[in-house]
Order: sequence, then structure tokens, then C-alpha cells
Amino acid sequence: MSKRQISSLFLCNLVLWTIGQGIAPLLTVQAAGLGAGQALGGACLALSMLSMTAGNVSAGWLSGRFRRHRIPALVAGLVATPALWLMGRATTLWGLVMAMAVSFFCAGVVFASNNITAGLYAKGSERGKVFGLLALTLGLGTLLGGGLAGPIAGRWGYASMYTILALFGLLAPLTGLLWEEPGMAPAPKTAAAGKGAGLGRGFYLLFAASLGGAVAGFVFFVGRSFVMTDLGFDAGALTTAAAMFPALMMRLLDFVAIYGFILMPMGAVIFTDFWIFPKLGLKQYFAEFRSILFSWPAALAWVLSLFIGFMLPIEIFFKGLPGWFVASLSYLLLSYLWQNKKKYRLAEDNL
Repeated sequence: MSKRQISSLFLCNLVLWTIGQGIAPLLTVQAAGLGAGQALGGACLALSMLSMTAGNVSAGWLSGRFRRHRIPALVAGLVATPALWLMGRATTLWGLVMAMAVSFFCAGVVFASNNITAGLYAKGSERGKVFGLLALTLGLGTLLGGGLAGPIAGRWGYASMYTILALFGLLAPLTGLLWEEPGMAPAPKTAAAGKGAGLGRGFYLLFAASLGGAVAGFVFFVGRSFVMTDLGFDAGALTTAAAMFPALMMRLLDFVAIYGFILMPMGAVIFTDFWIFPKLGLKQYFAEFRSILFSWPAALAWVLSLFIGFMLPIEIFFKGLPGWFVASLSYLLLSYLWQNKKKYRLAEDNL
């Protein structure tokens, strides 16, 4: 993928996250100013997320049907600009809700089209880099949107804030003009549509985990705005708190590092069992093959790697790499001794 393509996708995502993270903490407050209670204000924010989800799904359908991503993004981005502007001019709750639904739906179309483009045209060897760069836009957008939108609303009002954000939002469809979109043939129609193997259990597990995390984050997000409003904080304080949330989460890095270090040996064991054992003539899944409920090599490798890792005089963030090699080598050696002790020879069984 060219630098021009990556830069345009990065800027498009950054614009979307900046606007979204700037106005999201204020939506419930703005709705309350138009006569909505806390329950209805939370429902308004939920509706915005539902509208964005509908936009995501629509972009996926358009991509599969017409094999084009730039035109839907351009159209949706241009429609979102007046809708965002109208949110600042809303004088009734339903007027705000209608403009908000259109804005977030269009944002969902642009967002999904952007990520579909990245997934389709990034080479396999560079997808980690591309999506890693796109992931950075969430934190940067939160800092920019949260740090600027609230103070603007507090000083000049919602109308000025939405006008500035609407103009800024024009960058999203403009970046779409830079997308490189090679011609693609329409998807062929097949009689066996709908009879594929499906997405797999792994996908649904990841989806459920993501959904649970999103629900928890949404509850915290809405609750924070309500609590801060009840305590007398203004719009600038609300969005600043949202902008500083990533910095507060940095305090959890030590915990996450320890959690990852504890789990790390099992990754080394799985890698060694699956990839290394066949090359050395050792039996894969030996405990399962012999119907043994407890794998002593795996348990001892786990304990040994943790013990040596915690004894190393380095930061917890760097203990995982040497610990991984300790776990892999110790599991390999212990498994070799264990399998020989069981008088097992690989040639006896090819299962």
C-alpha cells in the first residue's frame, strides 16, 4: 500500500474519531438542555451508536454489492456535514435526534468504507502496520476532540462547536479522493449463497467479548457525563475528562504487563508443541494421545519460566521475551524426557 493511501486512510479515521469523541460526551447534556431526562438522554446516545452500526452494515453491503468504497464514503461524508451543522441549530429534542441519527449513520458508512479499503488493499505483510496506524487514531482523536470541542462549546456555545466540527469533517470525504481504488468486477452470483461454512466459533467468541467490553464502556461513558453534570462541571470539563481517559488507563499498564507475563508460558508451550515437536520427532498433544489429564512438562515449564522471569533484574515489560524462551526450551527438554520415560516411539503410531 502506498504512503498516499495510508496517509489518506489515517487522516480520514482521525477526523471521524476527533468529531465523535468531541461531541459524544456532550450529547446527553445537550439532550438534557432540550428537556430530556437522564434515561432519555442515554437513549439518545444509544441511538447514535445504533445509527453508526447501521452505517457500518450498509457500507459492507454496498462494498459487497458494487465493489466500490470511495463513492459511498464521499457521498456519506458530504451528507454528514449539513447534518452535523443542524445538530448545533436544533431547538427541539426530536430535531437533535434526527440530525444526530443522520450524522452518525453517515459517519458509520465512511468509517466502514475506510477500514474495508485498508483491509482489501493492504498486503498481507503490511496489514499489521496499516491497522496499527489506524488504531492510533482513536487515542489521538480522543485527545483532539475532547480537548477542543468542550472548551469551544463552553465559550461560544453548541452552535459554534458544531459549525467548526462540520467544517473540519469535510476533510473526511476529501481524503477519500486520495484513495486508490483499482477496478473490481462485481461479485458473482452463486446458487449456493448462504451455504458457506460460516464465520466460525472463534469469530463469535471475539464478537461476544468485544460486545461485552463495549457495553461496559458505554455504561461508564454515559454515567460519567451524568455524574459530572450533577456535580456542576461544564462542557469543557466533560470533554477534557474524556480526553484524559487514555492517560488514566496508562496507570493499568503494570497490571496488564503482569497479566500477560503470567499467561506468556502457555503461548510458548502451544507454539513448541505445534511447530517444534514434529521437526524433532516428538509426538504432538502427547497428554491427550495417552489420555493423561495433567501435563507435567507444561506445568513445570510454566512455573520455571515465571520463577526465572521474576528473578531477572529488568522491568516487567521486558521479562516476557526471555521468559518465553525459557518456557519453550524447558517444555521441549521435559517433554523429551517424559515421552522417553513412557517408552513411546513416534513410528509406532501416526495419529
